[in-house]
Amino acid sequence: MAEIEKAFLPKTWLGKFGCAFRGVRVGIGAYGAASFAVHLPVMAGVLAFAVWDGVTWPEWYLLIVCITIVLAAEMFNSSIEALAKAVTKEYDPHIRDALDIASGAVFTAVIGAATVGVLILVG
Repeated sequence: MAEIEKAFLPKTWLGKFGCAFRGVRVGIGAYGAASFAVHLPVMAGVLAFAVWDGVTWPEWYLLIVCITIVLAAEMFNSSIEALAKAVTKEYDPHIRDALDIASGAVFTAVIGAATVGVLILVG
């Protein structure tokens, strides 16, 4: 057990940041590529429209928080997908439920962010 812990736990802050950056790269690439292929262009469109529309600073804060929540939710979803693949290749209803719940969390974040975006950009 101690050997496994040594292999996965960085000892320095630089090592911890390295793991975090690797996590973003792997999460966006290997596991979340299809989802991020949708999220990133939508995010760019929202930001471009916000610049064009001249949103206020408080509105910018809300938009950035909403975008961050959606991207973080997608990263959590990708991590659960990766963990599920590591646990078993066989069908398991509990793993299916976990994956569906994680997808539901992303969906919930997207609906909330879209609502805020529409209220700010259209309202």
